Amino acid sequence: MSALAAAVRRSTALLQSCAIRRVAPARHVAGHRALRWCLPLLAALSGACGGDGSAGAGPAADVSVSTSVASVSAPTVRLASETSVEVRCDATLNAQSSGTGKGTWGDTDIAFYDLRDTTRSLGTVSIPASDVKDAWRQDTLSGGASATSRWSMTGSTAFAATFRSHYQTAGTTRTASASLHCAPPSATVGTPPTITALTVNPAGGTLDVGTQMTVPFTANTPAGALLSILRLTGACEQEVPYVHDFEPSVSLTTGATLGWPCQLGATVGVQLITVDAVGNAAVKTVSTGPTLSDSLRPTTWAVFWGRQWLDYLPSPYGEYLAPDTLYAEVEVQDNYKVRAIYLEVYPFGVTDTLVVRDSVLVSSSDCPGPLACGNLFPVVLRPEWAGDKLQFRFYGRDVQGMVSNVYTTVSGCVQITASTVNAPYTPNKPLYDPPCVYGPGDPAPSRTPSSSRLSRTNGPIWDPPIRSATSWNAIAARRYDAHALH
Repeated sequence: MSALAAAVRRSTALLQSCAIRRVAPARHVAGHRALRWCLPLLAALSGACGGDGSAGAGPAADVSVSTSVASVSAPTVRLASETSVEVRCDATLNAQSSGTGKGTWGDTDIAFYDLRDTTRSLGTVSIPASDVKDAWRQDTLSGGASATSRWSMTGSTAFAATFRSHYQTAGTTRTASASLHCAPPSATVGTPPTITALTVNPAGGTLDVGTQMTVPFTANTPAGALLSILRLTGACEQEVPYVHDFEPSVSLTTGATLGWPCQLGATVGVQLITVDAVGNAAVKTVSTGPTLSDSLRPTTWAVFWGRQWLDYLPSPYGEYLAPDTLYAEVEVQDNYKVRAIYLEVYPFGVTDTLVVRDSVLVSSSDCPGPLACGNLFPVVLRPEWAGDKLQFRFYGRDVQGMVSNVYTTVSGCVQITASTVNAPYTPNKPLYDPPCVYGPGDPAPSRTPSSSRLSRTNGPIWDPPIRSATSWNAIAARRYDAHALH
């Protein structure tokens, strides 16, 4: 203490000698030299001891932000692809700031977690600062102010999520966190589902392609059912999804109408995968079912385009000039697969054949123009046919060799002239009789629908077949996302 007291006394004496006073002219230079080192000392001591008595500079002003979840919507489910769903929740977040300074919003990281183990990450989505500022409708944060933002989150299962909102204040970056669950009220999220019943009807024998096979099943899902996938095995490789709404128990009769490219003569098996809200999966398989067969013959229908594309009739009629051309638009339907279409012209026995590959339905009705379709048969009217009663016959054959009905036009409704003068297009009165206009063919087949096939165009992603609960988890783990709602 004596050393400190001595230092204080010396400083006091120096300050007294540096007091501002009038300096005599003869001593002006010496006084000036003294002031050069006295003034810095005065400034240092003034800063240390309060100087002129004003308050010292305090810490830089900053702002502190806390975020909280105001509300979370009930989860909704929609089909995202043939083997996955999208669970969505909308959330509202509040932000409350305190302090005397200001801050600026930075980016936000949204981390997704598995509800079965909330330490297991399902992925993180980073929202850039520009989007965050738009979401909160402000760029800066002032002490005492509050703000609200709305967000949409999606995942392949129900999930937990944590918002880590970053902001800059007083030259540092801080983080405000808020957590939520996007899930239905579930009593036991750790209990996996069980498939208690699964049958195939018919259980054996043969099943014609184009005929529906039904598959009733029952599953218990304590965490709430999310998705069931009926997978056809053996003769077919198809998957049919069924979306649930978090039911604790599910009983459904699913089914499929089997057609090409399922293999004829092969046995159909089924596999059922049921997934609950949090991603637990159960799998059950029935390996033996009916054997696919084909005992149904195809059906054939035709309509005709007349000269200059003016007619569109089930049976052509009128007078034509050789070599005018008729166009026959032929449609053949089969429950499995069409192989060929045939045309015959009587009484001359002229034939034509169109071989079709990999088709269930052959039709030109969806083509942009009549000449663009392969099954639009051009029938060139020959001069040597003049005066004869023409008749056209069309029929189809499937890959099994079964022949369809024979679509036959009315005989004598088309008359040909070989004159070099253009033949009148208005038909003669005898040719305008209803049998020529409305001739139905032999017989007139009904337009039966083609066999139904699982569409692969609804979903954005085509996933590989699910063969186990492990592969389900691999598919589900890559679809978690979030964005702001403006």
